[in-house]
Amino acid sequence: SREAFFAGADVLCLHIPLNKETCGIVTAADLAQMKPTALLVNTSRAPIIEDGALVAALKKGRPGFAAVDVE
Repeated sequence: SREAFFAGADVLCLHIPLNKETCGIVTAADLAQMKPTALLVNTSRAPIIEDGALVAALKKGRPGFAAVDVE
Protein backbone atom coordinates (compact mmCIF):
# COMPACT_ATOMS: atom_id res chain seq x y z
CA SER A 1 0.00 0.00 0.00
CA ARG A 2 1.01 3.63 -0.30
CA GLU A 3 1.06 3.95 3.49
CA ALA A 4 3.35 0.93 3.89
CA PHE A 5 5.66 2.25 1.19
CA PHE A 6 6.24 5.56 2.99
CA ALA A 7 6.30 3.96 6.45
CA GLY A 8 8.89 1.38 5.43
CA ALA A 9 11.30 3.68 3.60
CA ASP A 10 14.68 4.39 5.15
CA VAL A 11 15.72 6.54 2.18
CA LEU A 12 13.27 7.85 -0.39
CA CYS A 13 14.66 9.48 -3.54
CA LEU A 14 12.34 11.42 -5.83
CA HIS A 15 13.40 11.50 -9.48
CA ILE A 16 10.28 12.28 -11.48
CA PRO A 17 9.36 15.04 -13.92
CA LEU A 18 7.00 17.79 -12.84
CA ASN A 19 3.72 17.87 -14.73
CA LYS A 20 0.05 18.23 -13.86
CA GLU A 21 -0.17 14.56 -12.80
CA THR A 22 2.86 14.69 -10.49
CA CYS A 23 2.37 18.14 -8.94
CA GLY A 24 1.77 17.53 -5.22
CA ILE A 25 2.02 13.75 -5.63
CA VAL A 26 3.81 13.47 -2.27
CA THR A 27 1.42 14.75 0.39
CA ALA A 28 1.70 15.79 4.01
CA ALA A 29 -0.06 12.54 4.94
CA ASP A 30 2.60 10.55 3.04
CA LEU A 31 5.43 12.33 4.85
CA ALA A 32 3.73 11.83 8.22
CA GLN A 33 4.01 8.06 7.68
CA MET A 34 7.80 8.19 7.37
CA LYS A 35 10.19 7.11 10.11
CA PRO A 36 11.92 9.75 12.25
CA THR A 37 15.20 8.27 11.00
CA ALA A 38 14.21 8.39 7.31
CA LEU A 39 15.88 10.56 4.68
CA LEU A 40 13.90 12.12 1.84
CA VAL A 41 15.99 13.16 -1.18
CA ASN A 42 14.26 15.34 -3.76
CA THR A 43 16.16 15.94 -6.98
CA SER A 44 12.90 16.66 -8.78
CA ARG A 45 11.16 20.01 -8.82
CA ALA A 46 9.88 21.30 -5.48
CA PRO A 47 6.15 21.15 -6.41
CA ILE A 48 6.39 17.33 -6.55
CA ILE A 49 5.82 17.64 -2.80
CA GLU A 50 2.60 19.29 -1.67
CA ASP A 51 3.16 23.00 -0.97
CA GLY A 52 4.49 23.52 2.57
CA ALA A 53 4.32 19.83 3.43
CA LEU A 54 8.05 19.12 3.65
CA VAL A 55 8.88 21.99 6.00
CA ALA A 56 5.93 21.10 8.24
CA ALA A 57 6.88 17.41 8.23
CA LEU A 58 10.50 18.14 9.12
CA LYS A 59 9.37 20.31 12.03
CA LYS A 60 7.33 17.33 13.26
CA GLY A 61 10.30 14.97 12.81
CA ARG A 62 8.85 12.76 10.06
CA PRO A 63 10.93 12.32 8.01
CA GLY A 64 13.87 13.17 10.17
CA PHE A 65 16.05 14.40 7.33
CA ALA A 66 15.78 15.84 3.84
CA ALA A 67 18.16 16.71 1.03
CA VAL A 68 16.88 18.88 -1.79
CA ASP A 69 18.33 20.19 -5.01
CA VAL A 70 15.42 22.48 -5.71
CA GLU A 71 14.06 25.85 -4.67
